[in-house]
Amino acid sequence: ERVVMCGAQVVTTGIVAPLGNVAIAANSFAVTAESLCYMPIFGFATAATTLVAQNLGAGDKERAYQQAKWCNWMAIGVMCCTSTIMFIFARQIIDIFSNDPAVISLGSQVLRVEAFAEPFFAIGSVVAGVLRGAGDTKWPFYISLAGMWMLRVPIAITLIQFFGWGLHAVWVGMALDLFCRGMISLWRFKKRGWLHVWEQQEARLAGK
Repeated sequence: ERVVMCGAQVVTTGIVAPLGNVAIAANSFAVTAESLCYMPIFGFATAATTLVAQNLGAGDKERAYQQAKWCNWMAIGVMCCTSTIMFIFARQIIDIFSNDPAVISLGSQVLRVEAFAEPFFAIGSVVAGVLRGAGDTKWPFYISLAGMWMLRVPIAITLIQFFGWGLHAVWVGMALDLFCRGMISLWRFKKRGWLHVWEQQEARLAGK
C-alpha cells in the first residue's frame, strides 16, 4: 500500500515539475498547508485500528463496529472544521510561506479546491485504520491502487495534456481521488466485510 501511494506521489511531483517555478512553489506550500489540516485524522485512524483490534480480540464485534463508527464521525467533524478554515483563510495561509503574489494566488486556489475533498479523506483514512485493525489489509491496498493510479494520475495527465490545465489539474485529480476513496471505504465499512475477514482468520487459527 505504501509503495502504491508513494509511487503515485513521485509521479505526481513529476507532473508538476514542468509546469514552472510558480506552480512548483504553490504546490509545495499548498501541500504543507493541507497537511496541517489533516494531521489530526491520523490520530483517529490509529485509535480506530487499536479499538477495533482490542474489541475483536475480546470477541465483541458490535462494540468494535460502534467504536469504529464513532472514530469516523469524530474525524469527519474535525476535518469539516479544519477544511472550512482552510477554505476561508487560504490566501492568509499561503501568505505565511511566500510573499510572491502569483504563488499566493495559485496556492490558495488549489487549496480551496482540496478543501471540499477533505471530509472524504477523513473517511478513507479512518476506515483504512479500521480495516487494518480487523486484519482486512488487502482492501486499503486495493482502494489506494484504484484511487491513485486509476483516478489521480490519469486525470491530472489528461487535464494537462488535452485541456491545457495547469496545477489545478493535479489538485482536481487529487480531490476526485480522495472523494472516490472515501466513498469506497465507506461502502466497505458499512457492508461489514472486514468483520467476516476477522471471523475467517479466527476460524483458521482455531483449526490449527
